[in-house]
This record gives sequence, structure tokens and C-alpha cells, in this order.
Amino acid sequence: MLDPAARIPPYFVVAQLLRQDIMAGRYAVSQALPAEESLAAAYGVSRDTVRSALGVLREEGLIMTRRGAGSVVRSVPPKITVTAAPGDTVTSRMPTPAERSALGIPEGVPVISVRRPGRAEELFDAGRAEIIIGG
Repeated sequence: MLDPAARIPPYFVVAQLLRQDIMAGRYAVSQALPAEESLAAAYGVSRDTVRSALGVLREEGLIMTRRGAGSVVRSVPPKITVTAAPGDTVTSRMPTPAERSALGIPEGVPVISVRRPGRAEELFDAGRAEIIIGG
């Protein structure tokens, strides 16, 4: 069940959860996602919310949907591994429109900000980034 008090639209939240499952390998390339009804029940949202979430993932190129056949995973972008050293500051935030455009990040996906002493801020797509602390 999603948090009804959240300020993020429910379809963005569902899209992010599905994106995370795809990125984590829970759904492989060419594997079908559960039916809309199943996803709606699993997340406690309407079928229209699930359709909107799937539309976001289609626009990103992660899935494709065929009428009567459902949605299947189309591609999985490579993960980004970032190592944070002692003294680095790692935070998460929503990107500005310019940052989102520059990084090719879909709307609703946060960025990971890494600030290293004496260096400019580095931004990473939080949907793809894996942070290793002190590695």
C-alpha cells in the first residue's frame, strides 16, 4: 500500500518501484510483468494508476506493451557503481529540470549527489546508482 499523504503522484511511486524491480533483476529482459490487475492489488492502487506507471516505463524504454499480451521488460540500463570515501558527503534529492535533461533521467527519479572535498558536486541517476561506502 502506498502512502496516501505522499506528495509524489501514486503513478510515479509505482513506476519507481517497478523500475527498481527491473534494475534489481526481479524481471529479466523479455519477461512479462504481472497483469495490471495484479499490480493494482499489490500496490493498493487503481488500474488507471498502474497504466500511468507503465506509460512512464514505456516512455523510458524499459518496457513495451502489446494489447492483449501485457507488458514485458525491454531493456535494463547498466548500473552505475560509485565509491564514497571518508569525508565525502552523499545525499539524495530531486534533480532540477536542467540536471534531469543533462543526465537523461526520467521525471520522478531522484539523483544521488556526491560531494568530495575540493571537488565539484557529482550527480548520478538514483535509479541506476549503487553507492559503495569506503570501498
